[in-house]
Amino acid sequence: MASYTRTQAALAAVSGGTGYAKIGLLGDSTMAGAKAGTAGAAKRATSPVTFLRDRLLATQSRPVIASNWIGDQRFAVTNSIDPYTFDTRLSQPDGAGFIATSGATPISVGGSLLVNTATANRTGFLPEIPTDTTDVYYAVNTTLGAFSIARNGGGTVQVNQAGTSGMGKTTYSSPLNSVDPIYLARTSGGAYVIGMDSYNSAIKSVRLFGLGWSGGRAADWAGTLTGFDPLNGLLALNLDLVVARFGTNDISNPGATTTSTNATAYQASINKILDALLTAGTDVILATHYPMNTSVTPQAVQDTYAGYVRSIAATRGLKVHDTYARVGTWAAANTDGKMYDNLHPNAAGYQDDAAALATLVMEIDPAVDTTGPVMTGEITVSAPTTSGATLSCSAATDAVGVAGYEYSIDGGASYTVIPNAARSVVVSGRPAGTAHAVRMRAFDAAGNRAAPLSASFTTLAEQPAENAVVASTVAESRRVAFPGGTRVVAFGSFPSARVPNAPYLEAARWWSEKHPLDERYWVADITIDLDERGTTAVGVEPIVAGVTVLQQPVIQGKLILVKLGGFNAATGAVNFCTLRVTCANGERFDRTIGFRQPAGAWWIDKDADDQSYYVADIGNDLIDSGTTATAVKAFPVGVVELVPAVIQGPLILVKLGGMDTLPAGVNYCDFRIDCANGERFYRSIQFNRVDN
Repeated sequence: MASYTRTQAALAAVSGGTGYAKIGLLGDSTMAGAKAGTAGAAKRATSPVTFLRDRLLATQSRPVIASNWIGDQRFAVTNSIDPYTFDTRLSQPDGAGFIATSGATPISVGGSLLVNTATANRTGFLPEIPTDTTDVYYAVNTTLGAFSIARNGGGTVQVNQAGTSGMGKTTYSSPLNSVDPIYLARTSGGAYVIGMDSYNSAIKSVRLFGLGWSGGRAADWAGTLTGFDPLNGLLALNLDLVVARFGTNDISNPGATTTSTNATAYQASINKILDALLTAGTDVILATHYPMNTSVTPQAVQDTYAGYVRSIAATRGLKVHDTYARVGTWAAANTDGKMYDNLHPNAAGYQDDAAALATLVMEIDPAVDTTGPVMTGEITVSAPTTSGATLSCSAATDAVGVAGYEYSIDGGASYTVIPNAARSVVVSGRPAGTAHAVRMRAFDAAGNRAAPLSASFTTLAEQPAENAVVASTVAESRRVAFPGGTRVVAFGSFPSARVPNAPYLEAARWWSEKHPLDERYWVADITIDLDERGTTAVGVEPIVAGVTVLQQPVIQGKLILVKLGGFNAATGAVNFCTLRVTCANGERFDRTIGFRQPAGAWWIDKDADDQSYYVADIGNDLIDSGTTATAVKAFPVGVVELVPAVIQGPLILVKLGGMDTLPAGVNYCDFRIDCANGERFYRSIQFNRVDN
């Protein structure tokens, strides 16, 4: 019998708050929930995935959600039920947009794709729980176009579907939200969407996926004609456990010329699906079909096909959810009030089957693990630098298995997980010449922690430049303290006085000073605009001239963050960034920041024969950006760099000599400063020649 270790580990990770368990129900209309609704309607609220969620919630303590839609379940094709009727969490606020059309619409995992080739009308999905993270799945092909993803407070993300055939996934983040849908809107070409899975990233849960579709057969699921066909799409979902039921359509509507030919193809298709899933490491439970009225298919044929499933499962050591044996004949199930028609159960039948499936799934559930890993040896500290060191430890042991390692600096309860379950991490960002206490510990999938190992290290002292010069001791006459200046533009406000280097209002326009080579963040504060309108910002588009957008603007509540570089320094050239803001109430407005080169310069007197240390104090600049300097390079003109520039905290120390002594000589030293937050800016010291 298969060990189902992947499912066990995933469930243990949910219990420990370290990961998710993803379970998919695939097959035909009896996995999609056909005939379960009032008067036989297909409704997701009475589908197997919903009943299984409710049963698992009632029988175990982990969070269980099914806040996703994958495909249209093909009811639009087989029963004239559009996806928006089947799943009322879906909406079309602007009119028809993404739709499931005829049988010619491509199919993937979960049925037909939702397609929009002509309009910008949105399709919305409102999860039944508060969520902040949504995985959006879509087709990728060389002929496809693009669509956008948006949610109130989360900004807009563009998705390009052109590429090598396959199933794409984009993970979209927004503030935790329980009232606003996630919207998809076509932006160009043909947009083909497979589905969305939305969840709360802070709550690790069992996530259920309803993937069955009306009319589906094993041969359909085994298809790999395109990169996003059902089997390829199923693998792309990266599920931990798959419950697969085939048979209803394979028996009653086989599409084969003889019974023996169909039987061979049926078994071959199931084995092809299993080969792909098991090779990928996915656990599988096979399910037999619901009994059918003998007026549709003779009992003996049904017995034979159920036997195929049991035989394949036995050969591969898989569990069987034996609905056919448990329910008995169609006549018995119908008398028991569990069937709706000749093929499909009613809601009571689906609910009964979900209870049996939940019991089978919970048999896989690992015993509660309350024992943490054991660590031996000690922390090895190596490669110390002026800002940190490398920490390593020996492998821990655990009865179930070690899931990863984490470390802590200078006490406290907070630990940082080391990526990729590594046992070594480089610690940085510490001041030079300072002592630090460190701890490392292992943890398992159930969230149990080992007793930590402890050690300490001291960062190397900052190596001063030549002659052991320390920047803070250089005379004031050779130090320039740059004033900094915030780069936050508060639109709608009226500053009482101009602050050096800060944005300023002139002739009803906001201006900010920018060195042509600066690559920095600017912030537009649109609080006043949004408060006056009583709305929120949901989208933003940059329109620039002269300057260049290095990182697309991001909405952060009532602030918009954008990273800009470049500058057109030609005479008469204009430099600006306009932020076109779209609001939740449908309004749109522009807010513009103009850019000018810094006015004035900082000067120091210097004799041409002097060879001295000079200091640029960039502390104000670093405080404004909430960052630290990580690298500096000097670009001297006229003067000569004798000792390379070095960073000493917020100070830059450089030794300069010489000067261009020609009457029209120019003498200055530019400093290019790279920051820990990715910014880059320039500061300059000009030199005035004096003869002492």
